[in-house]
Amino acid sequence: MSSFVYFIAVILLAADSTLVDGLSCTFYPIPMEVPEDALALDIPGEITCTEYANVAIVSGDPKNVFNIQTNGVSSDIVLDGTLDYEKQQMYQLFIGATFIKAVWNGEVNITVLDVNDNPPVCEKQIYEINITSDFTPVPVGTSILNLTCSDKDLSNENSGLTYTIIGDPRGFNLDNDGKVINIKELKGTGDQYKLTVRVSDGTFETNVTVLINEGRSSGNSTDSSNGDSSGNSTDSSNECNGGIVVPWNDGVQCLCPPHKQGRNCTDDVPDVVSDCEWPSNDDACSTDPCYGKGSVCINTFGENYKCLCPPGMEGDQCDTGSHCFSCSSVRWRNVTCSVFDDAAFLREMNFSGPPIVTTQMSRTKCRNDKWGFDAGTGDIWVAKGCRAKFCIEFEKSAPTPTPP
Repeated sequence: MSSFVYFIAVILLAADSTLVDGLSCTFYPIPMEVPEDALALDIPGEITCTEYANVAIVSGDPKNVFNIQTNGVSSDIVLDGTLDYEKQQMYQLFIGATFIKAVWNGEVNITVLDVNDNPPVCEKQIYEINITSDFTPVPVGTSILNLTCSDKDLSNENSGLTYTIIGDPRGFNLDNDGKVINIKELKGTGDQYKLTVRVSDGTFETNVTVLINEGRSSGNSTDSSNGDSSGNSTDSSNECNGGIVVPWNDGVQCLCPPHKQGRNCTDDVPDVVSDCEWPSNDDACSTDPCYGKGSVCINTFGENYKCLCPPGMEGDQCDTGSHCFSCSSVRWRNVTCSVFDDAAFLREMNFSGPPIVTTQMSRTKCRNDKWGFDAGTGDIWVAKGCRAKFCIEFEKSAPTPTPP
């Protein structure tokens, strides 16, 4: 009977947070704060009691993220798991202490501080838009493309993004919202502009490519642009100057008639009359002439073919461009990745230089002492926690001349 009465007393005392027999405890510091990248055994705070009490977390921590380590009258609140500000910003812990028959209960809030641990992410690695200008040039200050990027960090301090054009801006600018704006008139010259844009949240960076195709004027339309702000082609009429229009990568590819050539079939083929007949279609694609995963070969006329290239690749055989891949150091150990793992065709290419880090995926900065590249073997090594997405520029090797 006495044990039953004692059990009831303990419950009542705990519920009322009543001081019994002089047992009292205090928290330090107040408020308690801990960054989300804190390591196991880090100590956000401590509890000091007037007696050598047994201290424990009663509730408020169902996943056992925290623990109590007691040393005499002082007990440490110890981190025993991992924190994620994006999932939980505060823990409300209910602490209980007992000494003989004395019971003390208290409550402490531990605030999780946001750390910039998420890189910017863009919907596309390569944005491409086709601009045509017939009669009326596209005026200066027109928003022609919107880069859609975001950051998973929740705090405003760590989720704000900045956009910067790396190198020659080629007559374009970026506003704070990632909109590409022309600072010169676009007059349908047939030029293509390739921009590299760095998106940064202050700690992590992501690079994306912007391709702006300024189509030649066809003289048959008064539209000033055939692209929308998301980089999608909206009108393919007259784009191929009498050729075949093939929708591709949010734009179009042109299959030119025999007397025309060029991106939009606007250039004349020398010594070919305009009223010639289109020849028969042979199986020119049987030799797999198009490089790269995702490329498509289309038989055109005679023994000719047309390669439709995946994003980031161009050329008659998709033999110029960039290849991107990820490599991650696991538990701070050295890891080696090969650029040829999922791109065997690169063995036939020349690299224009070493890879560059386009997206950093680790908190650890991937500086030069944490990764390296062997151009001879095509291997890249990463170490000391570096995790990143790398891209390398390539072009087809020139054929070896035949000795006389």
